[in-house]
Amino acid sequence: MQKLYIRKIRDNKLDKLKQWASIISFDRKAEAIASILAENVEREFAFIAQIEGSHYFIGYMESSGNIIPADMNLPINKDHVAVLKECLEMPVIGEKIYDISAI
Repeated sequence: MQKLYIRKIRDNKLDKLKQWASIISFDRKAEAIASILAENVEREFAFIAQIEGSHYFIGYMESSGNIIPADMNLPINKDHVAVLKECLEMPVIGEKIYDISAI
């Protein structure tokens, strides 16, 4: 199962979002890995894209099974949700139009 989400980054929140990405990628990486494993997620990554002067957060999660909701009792999940709520606008609704795999 894959999950892709796109959200516009709020004005003046790009640096805070990048700082949080650095924290979960380095300082709190062990917590982040434990959290995604508990969610049955093997991989999670994000990109930032700039479109017509606005920045967008593009996140991706991948699992070989069903993705389990995050345990909101874990400090890293509480912090992650707080940063995303502060930095990102509502999700953009999308539709998968193709999925091609060579394996």
